[in-house]
Amino acid sequence: MAFWRSETRFGGFPCFLMALLMALLMASPQAGAQDHEREARWATETLATLVDGEAVRLTQSNGHQFLGLWLPARQPPRGAVIIAHGRGWAPDYDLYGVLRVKLAESGYSTLSIQMPVLPSSAKLGDYFPTYGDAAERFSLAADWLRARGNKKLALVSHSLGATMANHYLISRGDPKVVGHRGAEAVRDKRELLVAPRAQPVGRQREAFGRIAVG
Repeated sequence: MAFWRSETRFGGFPCFLMALLMALLMASPQAGAQDHEREARWATETLATLVDGEAVRLTQSNGHQFLGLWLPARQPPRGAVIIAHGRGWAPDYDLYGVLRVKLAESGYSTLSIQMPVLPSSAKLGDYFPTYGDAAERFSLAADWLRARGNKKLALVSHSLGATMANHYLISRGDPKVVGHRGAEAVRDKRELLVAPRAQPVGRQREAFGRIAVG
């Protein structure tokens, strides 16, 4: 299993089209209006059922604190991984909780972080204005890991989290992060305009399973 290569293509379509879509979608009434109450509720629910690892709180420049779940490697450490979940989920939800444990068992310490949260009706495109916030969360997570002696860092991301991770690496080129593996990033601009819908967890587990064993 190796994470130490970067895959930073942005959605499969030209950056100028991405910029145009961002400008159009930011006009949405709920675009970028983060739902911190919903985020806090998810954090409470996550911690109530947490079995593996411990909770940490990372503070952003605006004073907002977001949840991270730290789990040290259970084998001789090979590196540390920041995990970014998809839209509508949380750092320990289902497949992310499984992935945290499997990576720790394989020698990778993990910090699974809460990504920005919007109201449940938000479309993928409504998240564009939160990409800067997401980038700050990635950067803070990387700094937290390095401050604790983890020098070899990678990102593992899924769905909207993968798109946010691509944006972070492309826009900042963070030298602290030396690899990225993403599953099911946004690849079709039409996906940005549709309302949220239920996704089969089995399909997502299969996608993340390829990362965990790859």
